[in-house]
Amino acid sequence: FSSRRRHTRWNCDWSSDVCSSDLPASVRFAEPPAIAWQNLEPALLACKLAYARTIVDAPRVPIPVAATLAAASVAVLIVMQLCVKDIQTARELRQGLVDQGVPPERLITVVNRYNRRASMITVEQAQRALQSNHFEFVSNDFESVSRSINYGQTLAEAAPRCCVRKDIRQLLDRLALQGGVAQS
Repeated sequence: FSSRRRHTRWNCDWSSDVCSSDLPASVRFAEPPAIAWQNLEPALLACKLAYARTIVDAPRVPIPVAATLAAASVAVLIVMQLCVKDIQTARELRQGLVDQGVPPERLITVVNRYNRRASMITVEQAQRALQSNHFEFVSNDFESVSRSINYGQTLAEAAPRCCVRKDIRQLLDRLALQGGVAQS
């Protein structure tokens, strides 16, 4: 991977030191270098040895790469919104991972930007489409999240009482209780 940075301003009790690694396309949009996928497993092993917890954000990677990441993970979050396009994508990703041998119980569907009253698709309809009854939810607080991004601040700095922060914290606490974050 590339462009390794250390962050120490993360405002969570469970970690005072988080390491992130940007994929090349997020660093150099015009001409991203090719990713050496063969280095993925050694990189994950190095993270496991160096850190108690590693969070990998890997949107739009090929299914075999997603399966490699999932195999090295204790929990896999499939994040989507309640819209037809995202539900179809989540269903394909979920099925692709299961077909590659990832245990379905490791896959956790997270409904992002959730607003119970403003969604045209109900949670029950999405659960039927994904054949999964367990969803986690992150509220829609577009203004606070945008402020955080636009000013280059963590949500703790930009919007300390933001409902998104609270929802993510509760999700992390539930994962820790299930062993999904507490273990390497």
